[in-house]
Amino acid sequence: MKKYNVWTPVKLKDVPTDAKVLSSTWSMKKKANSISRARFNARGYEEVDGVQYNGTSIAAPVTNELSVRILIVTMLMADWVGHVLDVKGAFLRGEFEPNQPPIYIQVPEGFEKFYPICCVLLLLHTIYGLKEAAIAFWREILKAFKHMGYNPNKTDSCLYFKWTVLGNLIVWLSCVCFGRAQDATAATDEMECDDVGEFDEYIGCQVIRENKKLKLIQPVLIHSFVDEFEIEEETSAETAGAPGAVLTPVQNEIDAVRTEVQTKFRSGIGKLLHLMRWSRPDIRNAVRDLSRHGQKSNMAHLKAMKRCMKYCIQTREMGWER
Repeated sequence: MKKYNVWTPVKLKDVPTDAKVLSSTWSMKKKANSISRARFNARGYEEVDGVQYNGTSIAAPVTNELSVRILIVTMLMADWVGHVLDVKGAFLRGEFEPNQPPIYIQVPEGFEKFYPICCVLLLLHTIYGLKEAAIAFWREILKAFKHMGYNPNKTDSCLYFKWTVLGNLIVWLSCVCFGRAQDATAATDEMECDDVGEFDEYIGCQVIRENKKLKLIQPVLIHSFVDEFEIEEETSAETAGAPGAVLTPVQNEIDAVRTEVQTKFRSGIGKLLHLMRWSRPDIRNAVRDLSRHGQKSNMAHLKAMKRCMKYCIQTREMGWER
């Protein structure tokens, strides 16, 4: 944060009376490589629409799922490599809109002794937790791509490409780049990011590449079914849905399960939908029927959901293959 000049201290008496000072918090996490990470966040939910941000312009575009699959197939056909890039301090680089009112935030907990008494921080760049952080980072990435000579794709605003002497190098905004081995990491210096390694994981999917074949599986998500939804692995389910079974809507309040169980059912449907979209198209029919009853469910719906999860657990090595 010092390197990117994220904020500057301001005496509390110099803050306008109508300005709101956001509170802050720390999030602690141990990463997959066993490194402990502490991230300083603003409590963005305290921002007021029309004051600290514009609610109509805070949504940042994301890569289209179809683009990802097309690039994966192209990578196999062209014998490209894929590399995952980790942008350092991604959300600390964003610039605020020119006419946006200044945003003040409390001094990070534990660092009060490094700042004057009765002091707050005036943000010069976005930080994690702000509603406008994602779109601001996206604008900075676009500037970097343009400076490197990349052209935007007309159908996916997160997909950029550049023609090189040796071939075509494609980069999409999720900081995964595809191309020939000598070109695939050319963007690391411009965007100041680390080359995490080959494309073997993406949004929870494990990417297994062998020769000219590639498979997406989601073992971590499937394993969460066992603990979170108490799935009994001993019993078997040969199909995702019971043959011939028809799930009917809840007719009255007596048949509906408790509110907390309803919430758990919706959470399970969300996980199954994500699993279905990325690696398990074989459960599409079962998940489609379950998702129709997200508003109100009963024990029959819960049983059907657990059967689908049980089937996924038993066939956890299955995945989307090309």
